[in-house]
Formats: sequence, structure tokens, C-alpha cells
Amino acid sequence: MPEQNISVDESLMLFKGRLLMKQCIPQKRARFGIKIFFVCEPKSGNAWDFFIYTGQGEERRGGESNSQKPISHASVTKLVLCPELIGKGYVVFMDRWFSSPMLFHELQHHSFGACGTVNLRRKVIPKELQATTMKKGDVLCYTS
Repeated sequence: MPEQNISVDESLMLFKGRLLMKQCIPQKRARFGIKIFFVCEPKSGNAWDFFIYTGQGEERRGGESNSQKPISHASVTKLVLCPELIGKGYVVFMDRWFSSPMLFHELQHHSFGACGTVNLRRKVIPKELQATTMKKGDVLCYTS
């Protein structure tokens, strides 16, 4: 079992062959490859669980489709909302691609803590946060 703090991230495994689920992300060093989502324990660096992203139409855990949720939200919930972790006081750390108020509320509903950097230009971010101007090194905390 992982320690109290867990981290969710994505990785692109280089693959140049023909494959239907191959992703292209121009900003990455390996632009073409297979996208893998991980939940890791930061202290040891071990991956606790992962899944390979096969496309937007894939079925989620439990058989229901999360088509109304963005893949950044659905991937976190697929990885951490499992019986081994729910209600045990875990804190999920993530980067700005995953962070959204909707995801944080869902994690809080399942007794998870959540911490992550935020892209203030996303449309799901509250207007009072978007109106703030921040300099490098500034920290802003928001609770609802």
C-alpha cells in the first residue's frame, strides 16, 4: 500500500510504429508514442497503479462512461477511486493539466485531499481567481 501522499502524472512512451492508439504531443521530446497515466508514491518513486490511454471512447472502471468529463479528470478518478484508497486519508498531488475545481470537489467527496498547480486561463477556474495577477514565486490558496 502506498504512503499517505500519492502523485498522479502522465508519460509518453516513445513508439514510432503503426498503432491506432498512438498519441502525438508536439511539446514532448518524444512526440509520438503511447500515453500512460500513473499513480505513484513520491517517497519511494514506485508506481502503484497505471493504465494505458487507448482513446476518448474507452470504458471507465465500473463499466460507466465518463464522456462528459475531460480525460484529465477521468484519468485521475480512474486511478485513485478504488476500494483500497477511498476513505483512508490519501492526499493526491498533480500538475496543472489535471487540476480543476470539479475534480477537487469529487476527490473531497471521497475523503481525499488534493493539491496541484493551476492554469488560471482554463475556463473551469472561478472568475475571482482568474482576475488575480501573480508574479513568479507568489502563492495563492483557494477554498470553497
